[in-house]
Amino acid sequence: VSQYASFKNSQAGYAKLEKWVAKRHAGAFHACLEATGQYGEGVAEYLYQRGQAVSIVNPARMKAYAESKLRRNKTDRLDAHLIADFCLSQDPPLWSPPPPGVRLLQNLMRRLEDLQAMRQQECNRLKAGQLASWVQEDLQAHVRYLDQRIQEIEQAIQDHVDQDPELKGQWDLLVSIPGIGDK
Repeated sequence: VSQYASFKNSQAGYAKLEKWVAKRHAGAFHACLEATGQYGEGVAEYLYQRGQAVSIVNPARMKAYAESKLRRNKTDRLDAHLIADFCLSQDPPLWSPPPPGVRLLQNLMRRLEDLQAMRQQECNRLKAGQLASWVQEDLQAHVRYLDQRIQEIEQAIQDHVDQDPELKGQWDLLVSIPGIGDK
């Protein structure tokens, strides 16, 4: 018998999830999540720290699994059942949190990507034309500000990699490959 519930993506929500599971299941369980960037990391970390098995699955793999089951409808409830079925039948590999240095690098990279996307949006607005001079000047000022922040984040990334021996070793190995550059 399958059961469904929804919880907030917060520490309080994770605690409610844990209580909900405890009422329905004795002992350890295997939690399976679809990778959603950083949104699933909190609950994955919470469950991992409590000794639960956790898997984080690539959304493309989950989509292919849904297609193999001829599932076309998509709701939270149906997705939850599909992911549970996938976990039971496919036994995905277990996840463990990345080391702190890698986690910080991931956060910095996500922030860099966000800033670069914002910059591109503002540049696209500038190219749209027919802008009042105040709006055009404001957009240009924002692009300059974003350029500065992007440069600062890129420097923070480089500094972090240089200060972490394991990341530095991986970086040096990666850029030793012909055709691979700093970016």
